[in-house]
Amino acid sequence: MRKFFFTLFTAFFALTMWAVEIPVYLQDNPPEEPSGPHRSPALLPSVTYEDNEVYVYAPYAIESMEVVIYDVAGEAIYTYTSAMISGKNTIILPSSVSESKFCIVLNFNGHHLLGYF
Repeated sequence: MRKFFFTLFTAFFALTMWAVEIPVYLQDNPPEEPSGPHRSPALLPSVTYEDNEVYVYAPYAIESMEVVIYDVAGEAIYTYTSAMISGKNTIILPSSVSESKFCIVLNFNGHHLLGYF
């Protein structure tokens, strides 16, 4: 009976320790395009974060994306440039950046996405 309660307690404890990613709502500043026929909205990346990790979910492979994190004063405190694969991309932040992050900007293919933590 003790093994059963121990197993039940361990399973419950493991479920409560499950990490929760917090979404960052991004605003798009689309590239300038000439007026033409209406098109469907572009598929854009999304961002979530948890403690010192930032997750960029790309709907397709992006050849080069610049991720810039700013503090409250508007100064860039972290810059990361890399190709993004389709799916989940993880960026691990130093602890000093993780504590003072305020907003994030994604620059790629003429798009400038802005979001606040």
